Amino acid sequence: MTWGGRFGVLTELGLGPRVDREVAMLVENAARVFESLSAGVTPGTKPFNPRDITRAGRFHQVRALAEITVLPEDAQRVAEVIWSCSKPIPRPNIIRIS
Repeated sequence: MTWGGRFGVLTELGLGPRVDREVAMLVENAARVFESLSAGVTPGTKPFNPRDITRAGRFHQVRALAEITVLPEDAQRVAEVIWSCSKPIPRPNIIRIS
């Protein structure tokens, strides 16, 4: 039996918790099975690095600030989780256009 599909194998993201060696070995073994069925298997490269965590955090802080500022003021006061996420960002001058 052959299978002509193609896919990539990624056993590490490059950030976050390390991949369990047993899990990585099972993924690699499964990739070899697909190769034996004529699948095109390409080893993947780490798509992320530790700097990406900082960039993603900044993105989410800015997004949290943008989303909370469009809420009515009474709703903003009870959204402590969102405020705490966006606190490290310097507050820009925001002009509401209604």
